Amino acid sequence: MAKGEATGYGQGMNRVDSFLVKVALTAGAMGLACAPAYADPDPDAAPFSRDENSGKTVMSHDDGYRIILSRFYNAPVKNSKAPELTLFDPVAGKEVELESLLGEKPVVLVFGSYGCDTFYKAGGAVKRCAEKFGDQAEFIFVYVREAHSIESRGGPGDPAEPPVISEPKTIAERVAGAAKFQQEQNLNLRVLVDSLDDRAATRWAGWPVRMFVIDANRTVVYAGKPGPWGFLPTPDAKDPRFDEMRPHEDRFNQESLYEFLEAYFREES
Repeated sequence: MAKGEATGYGQGMNRVDSFLVKVALTAGAMGLACAPAYADPDPDAAPFSRDENSGKTVMSHDDGYRIILSRFYNAPVKNSKAPELTLFDPVAGKEVELESLLGEKPVVLVFGSYGCDTFYKAGGAVKRCAEKFGDQAEFIFVYVREAHSIESRGGPGDPAEPPVISEPKTIAERVAGAAKFQQEQNLNLRVLVDSLDDRAATRWAGWPVRMFVIDANRTVVYAGKPGPWGFLPTPDAKDPRFDEMRPHEDRFNQESLYEFLEAYFREES
């Protein structure tokens, strides 16, 4: 079971929300420049695969900040052994474990949802990574709880533009959300779906959006920074607030996924 801490949440924020983020993520794990509004997470509490937010619709930005922060230390760090991972495979119609995904190619786990505006805007960057390295790595779209949903819309800083989706109540609805995302982004990744009680998103601190690369030895060779601000598929997809986050160079990769894979396969050849 796992612990947690996290980063900022969501783009398209108004001035009030932006201030709250700066307050929430300053000292402690994420760190910006002023005093934190929330207590820093306890490293000794992690890891955990369930918490008070598991299985619940995220109703506000405040909830989002707390979720990301509380799960911070759950995230596997670079060069560590990957933790357990169980996901539903809609093609096979059954759950699969991480071990069954590992093979000769490294596995790229891309956590996200249709309702995550950061992920939606970066869809083209994810596609470029998959097109460039798809023959050398297995890209998997891990569909998790919606970052924003119809049920939670209307709060301060909520994105005014699509994507807009209702919170899935079943695995089949999550699969449909993934299909909708891929169709609109012209993506064709293998889709695996998190449980409705959010075990993968909680244990891996993968909500609202995040990336990891796992090699054949189950080593986390790439650990992306916490989303949304830390989501960096390509250099040109960097959020302006990426550099405001504490780097945590001992835990997370600072380069984009594209840059990492380019160097990784150059060394392998």
